[in-house]
Amino acid sequence: MKTLKQPSKIMREVKFLSREHRKGKEKLVIAKNQLHAREHAHGCPASVIKRLKKQIAFLEAQLLETEAELRVTVMSDSILTERKPAKKIGITAVARKLLILTYILWKNDTEFEPTYSESK
Repeated sequence: MKTLKQPSKIMREVKFLSREHRKGKEKLVIAKNQLHAREHAHGCPASVIKRLKKQIAFLEAQLLETEAELRVTVMSDSILTERKPAKKIGITAVARKLLILTYILWKNDTEFEPTYSESK
């Protein structure tokens, strides 16, 4: 039986920063939705709208800082910065296109014509 390996310090930092970034984005969306609702509400005081705009600016600045810190943390680890070829993504895209083509031909009850572009 393999022993459980503790995640590295960098991986824990990335996990924490990712969670913080995700929560920050959620808070930003909530604040923007509130601003939109207040701007379209009848008789909303201007001070409330001003305060929400300040909150949105603060959250956006906080997100930029978190993104920068996350980028620095990821770049400091050689394992995370290694580029691996994305073979599966290309294969999946081609398979999806073929599946869509097959479905359209079946749905329209049309025969496949391999020389279609040449005959036009």
